[in-house]
Amino acid sequence: MKRKFFALLTALCLLVCISLPAGATSPIDSSPANFVFEQISAIASTIPNCPWNESTTISTTTTLFNLDGIPNGYIFNLLTDDAESGFIQIHDIDGSYSIYCYAFDGHSEVDSMANYWGYDLSDTEIYFLGSFKYAIATDSGYLNLASNAPIDIGDETVQTNAIAYAEQVSVDPLIIDDAEPSMESGIMPLGSDDDFYWPITDDFKNLSISYNGKTHNGMHDHCTPTAATGIFRYLTHLGKTSCTSGESTNKTFEKLYISLNTNNISFSSFVSVGTARNQIDVGLRSYASGNNCSFDIERSSFNTLSSMKDHLDRGRLLLISVDDFGDPAVDHSIVATGYSSNSLYIQNGWSRNRIMYSYSSLDIAQYVYISPLPW
Repeated sequence: MKRKFFALLTALCLLVCISLPAGATSPIDSSPANFVFEQISAIASTIPNCPWNESTTISTTTTLFNLDGIPNGYIFNLLTDDAESGFIQIHDIDGSYSIYCYAFDGHSEVDSMANYWGYDLSDTEIYFLGSFKYAIATDSGYLNLASNAPIDIGDETVQTNAIAYAEQVSVDPLIIDDAEPSMESGIMPLGSDDDFYWPITDDFKNLSISYNGKTHNGMHDHCTPTAATGIFRYLTHLGKTSCTSGESTNKTFEKLYISLNTNNISFSSFVSVGTARNQIDVGLRSYASGNNCSFDIERSSFNTLSSMKDHLDRGRLLLISVDDFGDPAVDHSIVATGYSSNSLYIQNGWSRNRIMYSYSSLDIAQYVYISPLPW
């Protein structure tokens, strides 16, 4: 009943605010919708090429819940001049709002995951337990929305990590101030037009790959070779290297899948599925060498925002490993292509659009920086 009460109360608050233009004031000062409109106005005034303006409104809202069934986040899909214009996802930690991520086009990771597995968000409760960590309730228990695999959200480790995540976000919340100019750096500025077609995991799910007597039919747990495929092909697209010239996107993925030993296709490793983190830099160097290209590729666990900004300022791309429910089998890989203040431009593997994530909202375990030589 508690969850239904909070959900009803939230829906009523959002109904009051749903049609307010960007920058408008809500009659309910503490409403999440009011916070979002304030952030839309601030982002529009600080980020070049932002499409949001006075006509921007909320089209649909998805409420996220914590382990107690109380709302702890919201996803607002946006319309500008009656056209889809991205989304904002926010945290709600004990009534304090901050940004998790936003984008000027495309859909959120939750929308992408639900669409991938065929779930209807209008009648599915989503538990948000940290970056890329979502669970849904079913008649037989709970499922990880990213992998559609069973998960015990009552597990002590899951609960501890969820609490720690909320505390982590509270220490350094992302709230855009329109009085402060955005400090931006990246290979391609956020909001700039670019015709590169970023690969996502869905592109490769039906592939069949054979190597050394093994055949893998239908890809799974393949976010790392997907992220790496995007990096190498994007650098080729930008004219920084010719590493992927003359090969299809599927061929690039296949070579990286093998070089990275994803799902143990090349040899037995310490992970049952997916890609071993301590082999990512090794696999990337193997791929580059096999394509007769020289790259600067190194792995780092020094995961401060300043160190990542330094690499991005040098024009390097980052393949980032983020934790997911503490299970190495379902950890996730994403790509950082730039930053703005204390946020990172991310390609998350679920959607092709570039998304701005708050650094404090990402559970980063390590990253590998990649740049062609000479740079």
